[in-house]
Amino acid sequence: MADRDWRPGDVVRLDLPVRPRWTGPGRGIDALRGCAAVERGPIVYCAESPGDEPPPAEVEVLPGPLTELEADGVVELETEALLHSPGQDAWPYAAMPALSGLSGLPDHGRKITLRLVPYHRWGNRGPATMRVWLPVAE
Repeated sequence: MADRDWRPGDVVRLDLPVRPRWTGPGRGIDALRGCAAVERGPIVYCAESPGDEPPPAEVEVLPGPLTELEADGVVELETEALLHSPGQDAWPYAAMPALSGLSGLPDHGRKITLRLVPYHRWGNRGPATMRVWLPVAE
């Protein structure tokens, strides 16, 4: 508590440093098992795919350092991720690889830098898909 004689024009400045952090879902949420989200203070971040950016459905994050970048007065974040090639089929299920051989193993993806924006800002750069809970690369 700030105890003093206050006068008109006095200013109180509160500077609370916030750091980005990885957050996991509760154990009982089966749909989010193997996923992580990013928060910075009270702000939740998301991956979005406007323009030529990778669709969030093709990305798995590598939960490591989160780099802060300021863009237009807004803090955006970057992290490493794996980008997977889209499958040949429209069907979302793939055949299991033969247990005895390496052919047919899933694509492990190539490393990319993934930009994360505050959730409340997604879609401001045009039509885009978005994802808050991102699959974690194994």
